[in-house]
Amino acid sequence: MMVDLNNPLTLRTGHLDVLFENGFLRYIRFGNEELLRMIYFAVRDSNWGTVPHHINNATLKKNPNGFLLQYDCTCKQKEIDFRWKCKIMGMGNTLTFEINGKAYSRFDANRIGFCVLHPSDKCTGKEVRITHSDGSSTTQTFPEIISPHQPFKDIKGMAWETDTSEIRLFLEGEVFETEDQRNWLDASYKTYCTPLELPFPLSWKKGKTVSQRIRLDVIPRSLDTSFDQGPDLKLNILGNTSPLPRLGVETNGRSLSNWEVQKLKDLQLSFLRVEIRLDGKEENVESNLFQAKRLQLPIELILFTNNNAKTLGNRLKKINWEGLIIMNILPLSTETSTTKRDFLEKVRPVLRATFGNVPIGGGTDHYFTQINRERPPSNSIDFLSFSANPQVHASDDLSILETAQTFTSVIKSARMISEGKPIHISPITLKPRSNPDATVAISEEEQARARLDHRHKTPLNALWTLASLKNIIQGGAAQATFFQTLGDEGLLSDSGQSLFPIYEVFAFLGEKKNALAIHTESSHPLVFEGLILEENGKRSYILANFTEDPILVQIEEKSIGLKPKELKFMD
Repeated sequence: MMVDLNNPLTLRTGHLDVLFENGFLRYIRFGNEELLRMIYFAVRDSNWGTVPHHINNATLKKNPNGFLLQYDCTCKQKEIDFRWKCKIMGMGNTLTFEINGKAYSRFDANRIGFCVLHPSDKCTGKEVRITHSDGSSTTQTFPEIISPHQPFKDIKGMAWETDTSEIRLFLEGEVFETEDQRNWLDASYKTYCTPLELPFPLSWKKGKTVSQRIRLDVIPRSLDTSFDQGPDLKLNILGNTSPLPRLGVETNGRSLSNWEVQKLKDLQLSFLRVEIRLDGKEENVESNLFQAKRLQLPIELILFTNNNAKTLGNRLKKINWEGLIIMNILPLSTETSTTKRDFLEKVRPVLRATFGNVPIGGGTDHYFTQINRERPPSNSIDFLSFSANPQVHASDDLSILETAQTFTSVIKSARMISEGKPIHISPITLKPRSNPDATVAISEEEQARARLDHRHKTPLNALWTLASLKNIIQGGAAQATFFQTLGDEGLLSDSGQSLFPIYEVFAFLGEKKNALAIHTESSHPLVFEGLILEENGKRSYILANFTEDPILVQIEEKSIGLKPKELKFMD
C-alpha cells in the first residue's frame, strides 16, 4: 500500500510502537516507555545546515510479525544533490533501518548519514556498554552534568537497560560517536557519524555512494505493554517554590507608537536588552537606546568591544546616558567567542568608572556550548550569560517543543560553571540569530532572513514559550530575555495594532510578577505542560496542550479540559 506522507503513521512490531514521520522514526516505545527519541539520516552542508529532504514512492507492507516500509529520498539544495533508497523493517521486537545513498553532483558536506537520538530524561545517569570498532567494549554512563565534548567515541554497538527492557543497538557502515545535545538545548544525546576529529567538510564526487544500517533489538523483561490504555495526564505538585526571574525583551531600535508603548508597558517587564557595538560600528547606538527611553525601563546592556580599554572609555563618553538606568552589563569581546580573564581585567575598570557598581557579567552571545567548552573566569564575573533557541539541529514542531524541558539541565550545568553566580539567559529566540560554527561566511542580509520564522507569530511559539518559562523558573535562572519588542521577532506587530499569541504569556506573568511558582512535573511533558503561580494564598494556572487532540489534565482534585493546541489561563 502507498503511504500518506502528509500525516504521521503509527507502526507496531512485536511489542514496539513507533511513529513514522517525514521519513524518520520517532518515539520508539515499549508500551508507554520511550526507548529512543528518533532514528533519522541527514546531509549537513559545509556550514552545518541540514539540507531539506523530500520523500516519494513510499510503500508499506504489513504482516502478522511486523512491517516493511520502503521509500526514495532526495536531499537537494544549491550544489548538493544526494539521493537515497531507504528500507525500514519491523520483525518482532527488532527494528532495522537501512539507507543506500549516492551523490548526483559534486559538493562539500560536513556529515552524511544516520543519527540516533536517546531521550535525555530517560537515559541520564544510566550505564551503557559501548562496543568499539576493534570488538572491545567499555562500560560508561550517560552524563548527568552536560558534557562539553563527546562522552562516547568509536562506537559500533550500544547496550543499556530501561525500566522494562534491555536495549541493544548495532551500527554499520561508519564509525559513530555520541554528543550531549543538551549543549544546544536539544532534549537528547545524539549518536552520529562521522567522528568530528576527522577533517571536514568532506568533498563528495558525483557517483560516490554510502551504505549504512541500524538495528535495534529490544529484549523485554515483561510483556505488559498496555498499548491501548490512554495516558493518565497529571500535573503533579512537587511542593517547593521559586520566585519568577526578571523577564525582559530585546530592543530593535524601531520607533514606537503611543499604542505600542502602552501595550509594552502593560507587560510590566523588568528590563530591556540593548546591544551596542563599540568596535567601529556604533552608528546605531542612539536608535538602540531609543526604546528604553520611551518605555522608561532599566537596561540589560550588551557591549561588543575589543580589548582596547582606552578606546572603549572614549566611545562610552560619547554616548548620552542621561535618564537611563543600567541594570547590568555583559561586555563581549569581538575577538573571542566567550569572556576571557584578560579581557575582563582591561574593560572592567572602564565600566566601573562609567557605570559605578553595576553588576558586570561574562559568558557568550552564542550557546551554552561555548561557555561549557571555554569557561569564563567565575571569580571575575557577577553573573553568567548565554543565549538559547530550539532550532540548532531540527526545525519541525515536535522537535521545537521537546527542547523546553532541557532548560533545567542547562541551568544546573551553568550554575556549576559559574560556581553559584546568577544565571542569565539572553536572548531566547525561536531561531538561531547567527551560526558560531559556520565555515563559510554568509551576508548580513542572508543571516537576517535566516532569523525569521513564520511560526513566531503563531500559537506554537506561545506553547513553547510557556513550557520553556516553566523550566527556566524551576531551574532557578535569575534573568531571561525573550524575543524583541515588536516586529517579526517581537511580541506585537509593527504593522497595525495586533498582538502575537506570545504576548498573552508575558501579560499574564506581568500581572503575577510577585507570585511564587509552585514546582510541578508533567506526567507527559511532550503532551502537555503547566505552570502554577501562587500569591497571597491564591493560585493561578497556565496549561498548554501540545497535541492535535483534546485532552483532560488532572491537577490535584481538578480535572481540566484543553482543546487541541490550546493555551489556557485560569485564575
